[in-house]
Amino acid sequence: MKNILLAISLVLISGISFSQTWQWSNPNPTSNELRSCYFVDENIGYTVGEAGLIMKTSDGGISWRSLNSGTKAYLTSVFFINELKGFCTGVDWNSFNGVLLSTENGGTTWDIQVFDATYDTYELNQVFFIDPNIGFLTCYNGKIFKTTNGGIDWEYFDTELTYSLNSICFLDSNIGWIGGMNHFVGGDDDGLILKTIDGGNHWAVASYCPLTVLSLSFANQSIGYAVGYDGIIKTSDGGQTWSTIYTTGGYNGLYSVFCHSVDSVTVVGGNGLIINTIDGGTNWDTIPSGTNQNLYCLFAGNQDAQFIVGGYGTVLRKNSNENTWMPLSHGILKDLSTICFTDESNGYCLVSEDGFLKTTDAGLTWSYNNIGDSYYWLSSLRASSKTTLHVLGAGTAYFPHDSVFIFKSTDAGESWNITYWDMEKQLISLFFLDSLNGFACGYDLSSGGAFILKTTDAGDLWALDQTFHGYVIRAIFYTDPLTGYIAGDGIIMKTSDGGVSWETHTAPGDIHSLWFIDSSTGFACGQDGWNGFLMKTIDGGSNWSLQDLGSPPGLNGVTFQDNQTGYVFGKDGFVYKTTDCGLTWNFLHVNTNNSLESVCITESGTIYISGTYGTLLTSADSGHVVEVKEKIPFISGKAYPNPARDYFTLEMPKYSSDARYSIYNMNGQGLISGEINNTKTQIDLTDFPPGVYIFRVIDREETHTGKIIKE
Repeated sequence: MKNILLAISLVLISGISFSQTWQWSNPNPTSNELRSCYFVDENIGYTVGEAGLIMKTSDGGISWRSLNSGTKAYLTSVFFINELKGFCTGVDWNSFNGVLLSTENGGTTWDIQVFDATYDTYELNQVFFIDPNIGFLTCYNGKIFKTTNGGIDWEYFDTELTYSLNSICFLDSNIGWIGGMNHFVGGDDDGLILKTIDGGNHWAVASYCPLTVLSLSFANQSIGYAVGYDGIIKTSDGGQTWSTIYTTGGYNGLYSVFCHSVDSVTVVGGNGLIINTIDGGTNWDTIPSGTNQNLYCLFAGNQDAQFIVGGYGTVLRKNSNENTWMPLSHGILKDLSTICFTDESNGYCLVSEDGFLKTTDAGLTWSYNNIGDSYYWLSSLRASSKTTLHVLGAGTAYFPHDSVFIFKSTDAGESWNITYWDMEKQLISLFFLDSLNGFACGYDLSSGGAFILKTTDAGDLWALDQTFHGYVIRAIFYTDPLTGYIAGDGIIMKTSDGGVSWETHTAPGDIHSLWFIDSSTGFACGQDGWNGFLMKTIDGGSNWSLQDLGSPPGLNGVTFQDNQTGYVFGKDGFVYKTTDCGLTWNFLHVNTNNSLESVCITESGTIYISGTYGTLLTSADSGHVVEVKEKIPFISGKAYPNPARDYFTLEMPKYSSDARYSIYNMNGQGLISGEINNTKTQIDLTDFPPGVYIFRVIDREETHTGKIIKE
């Protein structure tokens, strides 16, 4: 072992990573991939997965609540020493740094340690503790870390093997094994077994094997089992030799194994596979799981605490004294689009395929409702009153797929009528100015142009209002009966006379959403290629300036709670929040990578977010941000001289390759921006009039702002 005590906790930063506490309303517990679970007893347990998700149950997996991890790292493993102290491992795919999270209070708060990729650790695969003081981390590329003081410091051990070390198992304080896999599979050395006999101070290769090793478990010093992509192997001599006792036969790999005894073993894997042997692997029985999702982790604390977690939030619990498993996860996994609330209790969320979810208790429970006969695409939902709803739809089992419809309900979704039907059109967006006046926009397949429909009687009748040859329109917003905006592929258009005339402005890409706070201030967001963009106007749409969000993926929508607080959201679970009308935007950790399609904010400030794969999130602290202190290098810097005459310098002790700066005036209008290519960046202010300006630095997901005075 290299005698190096890594100072991984480099600096306790003074910056802030903004986060809110988001809870999953659907599905339960989540639609995220769950990679690991750990239970401290039969009731209290934790599960972790993609996008920094950490969830806790106190009732044996029946209900779960999300914990504020403060990261979007992909979490691979969780281990608790006792009810209060626990650890999670993972990898930040943006920086390729390994991530270790720790808690001292049962998950209420988490500290983050970053293992810099310069140590070639990358992904941290598993955390395991022998006792409250001695623990291990297994890593990508043959690296092992050990702590002897409960995770305060970690010693670094390099096996000098280019294997991913995936799983660790100890029988006692001295004897343990690690299983891994070759990154270049396809030979007799696809799998690797390391062994220690001195408590992890030294590790030696016990054997190479032809099957990859993703998980291993030992019943005693001689008998052990390991599983991987291709099957199950068994050793009877402490890991020196292995024999194949099961092959996958087309299943998508085996991911987790647990030895209940020498002869009794349970294995879980792809496509919902659970298999069990009671004769040491001679025969295997398939146990019904009730799911076709991949099962990644089997935890077996005792007879009353055996759990499995897997893809799309799958959670199973073993029935006591039975070889059967009970599903604990439930909910709809279909894509969700528009969400809206008519008051604090009553809300609706559109299911893109054929119906909607409804709540009457502020999102505590949701019921599924069908709108009609298998409409294959429902795209937009709006409420024009507390009980009146309107939905855009297309195609049925009885009409051509290019038929489009507008549905209306006057009894809070109990029954629906078709108020508009046409052929060879696409309806994309719906907007209501008040209880009577509404608009719908779309694309006419026959004429090759955009159009607007209008209603003045709460959606009972819709009439063609405008046509626009050669344009594709995706978003519509009216601030009053005469003033409206439409936007789409590369354009934003405005009318000030009820549609008699329109002025056109170019946009840097496809506009997906519009939102105006008042007659002057508005926002538009969308996508240019892969990247998203956000624009702001402060003069009623005459001029638009780009907002600097770094390089987010495509943005689907923008909405505001009031004239200061707003959200912009989009693909890969990206959400940004402003509390100063777009002067600054801060990244929020929503802990999902699913595409977010809609945001609704009630008068009390409760936020609801809907998205793909059934994603339905809620947060009651819309006006509050949590300070997440991370143990990572901080790019805090200096701006000097301040006040400045013609130039000032941004000095950063550390920066990443995609760090950028932007300068704004006090109205929030972006003036200049550029890349930070060195620790010192000189910024030219010679063309700026004297005054106070805002500078903003974005480095990956961190945002830092300050003021500079031009003399």
